[in-house]
Amino acid sequence: MNTKTTVLIQDELYAMLSSEAKEVYGSIRKRSEALNAILRQHFSKKKSLFGTTEPFGISGLRDKRDRF
Repeated sequence: MNTKTTVLIQDELYAMLSSEAKEVYGSIRKRSEALNAILRQHFSKKKSLFGTTEPFGISGLRDKRDRF
């Protein structure tokens, strides 16, 4: 599903996006596809806690019953 929206971007970013679309997709009319790919790549990266440590889960935590 696609949602149509308006995004205001700086001129130099627009030029870079158009260039990327032409290079990868063969036409500057494919700017939406290029922008979607860039955003998907950015948001699919797993981020670590504060950018310095790896994410962790609760598997290593002790149970409350271990304390008594």
